[in-house]
Order: sequence, then structure tokens, then C-alpha cells
Amino acid sequence: MVLDASSHMKGELSLNQCVHPGPSTLKPFLGILLRAQMKKYILTADIAKAFHQIRLQEQDRDCTRFIWLKDVSKGPTPGNFITYRFTRIPFGISCSPFLLAASIITYLERFPSEINSRILQDLYVDNTVFTTNDENELEKLYEQSKQMFKDNMFMNLREYQTNSETVTNFIPEQDRAPNKPNKFLGHMLDYKHDTLTIHIPTPPK
Repeated sequence: MVLDASSHMKGELSLNQCVHPGPSTLKPFLGILLRAQMKKYILTADIAKAFHQIRLQEQDRDCTRFIWLKDVSKGPTPGNFITYRFTRIPFGISCSPFLLAASIITYLERFPSEINSRILQDLYVDNTVFTTNDENELEKLYEQSKQMFKDNMFMNLREYQTNSETVTNFIPEQDRAPNKPNKFLGHMLDYKHDTLTIHIPTPPK
């Protein structure tokens, strides 16, 4: 579900204009792309329904109120309105990426592990990226990252992809991404052929 927190009435402020977005915790995008190509093997995954895994504090939920219709067929008539509040971080609010990142960082600090620094190095919103020159290390990276998010953060890392066919077969099918070129930080990464395709828009005449 997406909350359009940038919408506003004429002459009024939107929710995104009133909410502090928090400091940026994102690693430089170009750096992640470059590091992803500098080692022989890559392993990527993303967090299922990432924002919705983080609960909003009770005192902050009024910020996400929205009006809905009890009966759509009756239209916007008196008595046909109901007010809802999000209880988890919705997509569309400018502070959501910071709240997600701050939550992950907090869990990593609370549960020290050798995988933590690897997670933080190339974490981009809900995407994790691991690189190595040792193919045998990929299995360990999969197991440790899966366990860290599941046991300590109660989040599900899924759609794992790697350019190692051996490790792809090692990963349980329910944790694998579809067997086709898939998006990697907005670009197409073909793990089978180990190629990254960046589409450059054609300017108009």
C-alpha cells in the first residue's frame, strides 16, 4: 500500500513538507554499482515488504490518518466517511527510508555478528549486496544474512541471486529470484551471463 504523502490541497502543505525526512543513510549509488563489479562473485537479495515490517509508534500514527468511504457506491455523502491510520511505515512518506535504515542499524548494533559490516557496506534501502572472490564464501553469506534478518529482525530476505550456478542450486528455491534477468538497483543484471545492462534514454529530436 502506498500513501501519497506529497498530495495537498491548493495553498496547503503536503505531509511530506511537514515531516522531517531524517538524515540520509544511503550509501552512494555509484559506489555500490562499482563495488558490485570489482569482484568475481556477487550475491544480492531484498527484504520482503520492507517498510511494512517497521511499526509506527502509537503517538506518531495520527500523522498517517486518511479518509476512506464506508460504502463506495454511496459516494462522498455525510455519514459515509471513516478515518484510518497506518500502524506501520507506509511507502510514499519521505521519512520512511530513514526509519527503515535506522531500524536495521539498531538491530545490527544490538546483535553483533561478523556478517553485520558486510550488510552495512552495500545496503541500499531494502536491497543487500555482497561480493567476494571466493565462491565457497557465497553459501556462508547466504546463510548468515538470512539468519540475521530472520532471527533478529523478524524480516525475510528473499529473491537471492548470484552469478555462481553452484550456489544458486544451493539456495532453496523459495529464496531464489526468478530465473531471468532481474533488476539490480534499477538496472538489469543477467546473472547467467554475468552482464549488467544500463538503459540510457534516447533524447527527443
